[in-house]
Amino acid sequence: MRRHRDDLVAHRERLDEIIRTLDRTIADLSGQAHLSEEEFFTGLAARRGDLRRDLEARYGTRVGEHFAEADAVTGRWTRQEHEQAAAHGRRLLRRLSEARSSGLAPDSIAVLDLMTEHYQGIRLLWPADAAAYHALADVVTGNPGQRAMIEEIDLLLPPWLASAIRAYATRRLGYTAS
Repeated sequence: MRRHRDDLVAHRERLDEIIRTLDRTIADLSGQAHLSEEEFFTGLAARRGDLRRDLEARYGTRVGEHFAEADAVTGRWTRQEHEQAAAHGRRLLRRLSEARSSGLAPDSIAVLDLMTEHYQGIRLLWPADAAAYHALADVVTGNPGQRAMIEEIDLLLPPWLASAIRAYATRRLGYTAS
């Protein structure tokens, strides 16, 4: 029970840090406050570190290779480039939310076509094969930071998006469970 309590406290501390980072980012984006470059990149590094630890716990230390590949792509990005990529991601999530809200099934042709853009965006950051992309569905619903980011767009989107990711990996990328 003590170990479980310690795990919960650590989880709460990670969530508190994510919330503080989101609050600072929201204040910066809304013009209420301005994050310095150092604060921006410190927050970004903290979120990436949390995600990396979560993924390594789920999938093993080989995840570090994927992070190194992503760092090679994004490591020299400016704040503006990070913000542009994030804005593009939010626009795509809004389009996916609209598809969900309109009643489209996650495995429908129209949604799979939208997921092509999602997959291509992921591939810009790391070489996700069919299995890795399929596993991303668990991250969308199971990682608090990732789930919160998606829920900012649509509270009902994470499980629907996870289903769409799995459908895309299976139908368009040829993923089969081993």
